[in-house]
Amino acid sequence: MSEAQPKAQPKAQPEAQTAPPSFSELLDLYESGIEHIETSAALEIETVFVTMTTRDRLQSIVRRKKQLEKELFARLCRLDKRLESCADTLTDYNFLKKLCRSYRPSRSAWWWYLDAKNSPLMRSNRFGWVWGAATVVNLLFSATFMTQTARAFSSQGFDFLGTLSTIGQGVGFALVASGAATQTGRDTLDVILKSLRVPGHRTAEATFGLSAGLLLVSYGLNTNLYRLGDYYYDRGLEFEAEQSWSQALASYRRAEQFDPSPELLLREGGVYEVLGRYDEAIETYSFGAAGDPYFLQASARASLLRELNQSGWRGGLPQEQLNQALANLQRARLHPNSGRDPELLRQIYLTLGLVELSRLNFDEPIADEDKSMLATAEEFFDVAFQRELEIEAPEDGVFRWKDLRAQCYRAMSRFVNVLLDVPAEDGSVVYLQGADPRLQHADVWYSCNEIFIEENDFEVATDVLLLQTVLSARSIAPAWRSTTQGFPSATIADRARLDSLASELSDGLEVDAAAIDFTDRASAIVRLAVDGEGNIIDYYTYDTWALAVARNTSIYGLWEEHVPIVAANLSSGDGIEVADLKLEIFPDGRTEVTPWGMAYQVDTIPLEPLGAAGDVEIGISRREVLRSLLAVQLRDAFLNVRAPASSFNRKLQYRVTVAADGRVLDYEPLDDVEREQLNKTPLPYLEKAAAGDGGATQEFLVQFKSSYAFQIPIVDGEF
Repeated sequence: MSEAQPKAQPKAQPEAQTAPPSFSELLDLYESGIEHIETSAALEIETVFVTMTTRDRLQSIVRRKKQLEKELFARLCRLDKRLESCADTLTDYNFLKKLCRSYRPSRSAWWWYLDAKNSPLMRSNRFGWVWGAATVVNLLFSATFMTQTARAFSSQGFDFLGTLSTIGQGVGFALVASGAATQTGRDTLDVILKSLRVPGHRTAEATFGLSAGLLLVSYGLNTNLYRLGDYYYDRGLEFEAEQSWSQALASYRRAEQFDPSPELLLREGGVYEVLGRYDEAIETYSFGAAGDPYFLQASARASLLRELNQSGWRGGLPQEQLNQALANLQRARLHPNSGRDPELLRQIYLTLGLVELSRLNFDEPIADEDKSMLATAEEFFDVAFQRELEIEAPEDGVFRWKDLRAQCYRAMSRFVNVLLDVPAEDGSVVYLQGADPRLQHADVWYSCNEIFIEENDFEVATDVLLLQTVLSARSIAPAWRSTTQGFPSATIADRARLDSLASELSDGLEVDAAAIDFTDRASAIVRLAVDGEGNIIDYYTYDTWALAVARNTSIYGLWEEHVPIVAANLSSGDGIEVADLKLEIFPDGRTEVTPWGMAYQVDTIPLEPLGAAGDVEIGISRREVLRSLLAVQLRDAFLNVRAPASSFNRKLQYRVTVAADGRVLDYEPLDDVEREQLNKTPLPYLEKAAAGDGGATQEFLVQFKSSYAFQIPIVDGEF
């Protein structure tokens, strides 16, 4: 059987070929392209290319055909005429020139080489060099401003704003500069301008406009750098408020590169001081205007703190280390502008007072010849306090520790001077021996309360350190830390013996009553502590006037004479007896020495009989004694407060009634807030006297900043 023949495979059919477009179809395509060129607001180079190559194909057909239908030929001629009318548009965008570089059409293809003799591009090209030169000038000035701006940002390292500004200006400069100098840059710029629908014949003007815009931006940034300085300055203030001192310093240093204003330099120097970088603070202040009193004062303060810091805050600075600070302070004080600014004067006199204190080494006993420095310091602090009173209160009415520095240093200085018996110059020498240190101690706590309790402000550390340096000194610390320091405790209670000592002392006293100006005073009262042999151990007065009166008697001389005798008796170990006596001096020259306990029942040994309470008249002198005795009782009662408060949200005020013998009769809060806080004050822990027999009483206003910080101001009239 023969092998089967394979079946014949069907022949593959040729794929259907797309017929080329007819002449009429090409004319339609040609016309469509021309219409697009005529009407398009954003002409694309692809459209131009398709239109021109379509014309090439039409020309190829015309060459092959010897005869062409008249209607088709006439249509072609009309379309060519329309294409020629588009020469301005095609030349404007410079499309044909760009296509010819790549496509390389035949020179006989006239449609590729359309030339608009008076197109906008041709007219623009006549002045292209002008626009180009102006663009270069703009770029040069822009580069100058950009360099200055970048230098200001880079001096402290680029942050976000600096990086953004520099990159933004750099990109704009690179784009405009490359568009003006290189072909690639021009092509890129053409694409951008075209996307913005800028006509091609306006490329040179547009490039100039961009360069002018870049110049305006770079100039605007450069001339408004002070606004950036304000921004960084405000940021520094915010960081200061948050106690972020390093960040505050960084912000101030950055702001300095943009606008080194006096306020900024003073703030920056102040932060350096807080951080203990005093040399850098002094250098910062040196950039201030020469002779400016604010910078002179700040520089003097920084140089003083630097010297104190190097001495370990012990003081004892030699004169040569203080000369520069003193010179700057004197120049600042005498500057015409200083008298118009109480805050500046306050700072100047505060620093002058600190200069006087820094001369003394508080680790060593203070020599008598050096006590004048303490007196001078108190005078400076007192002047600073008077300027402090002239400063307007804060909007919320709450004074911060910075607002009360002069008050604090004044109280501290007076406490020290009372303890050390420092003479004060005020026309005549008045010795502070005789002032009750317990009252000065309470005044320091009240005046410095805001500084002592401040826990959230690192800036207060310098003042705390300065105060501690003085108050922890060898000759000050025992009295400052003691809760019992004060008038020697009475031990003699025998009436007959007290009368004998009083009579003996009265005979030995010399009083120049004619030299005393009593004015509206009924008498002067001096409290005397006498030992069993009649020697004056100590004496107290209770107001400045009485302190001066004591100088017109022989009291101070007798006390000074008996100091070594009392010291010898104490060293023997036998102890000494103390009689508590009251000396009253009258305008007619009479003197009366009686046991203190007969007149007053607190802070002493009370004696009987007290006499008729109704016979006592409370004048100015007795009022001051009662005010001081009330302060002593409040100070002692604080130790019993069960829930003391380190500070109150506001100053608390109470009306306290005191009997003529010094005992507290009653107290009354002035409003509901004081009533709610009453148990946090010492008032409920005072020993109140029973209702009296209708004798004389005195009302006082007591103000508390905290449980232990109080004052009893002198108030005239109702309160």
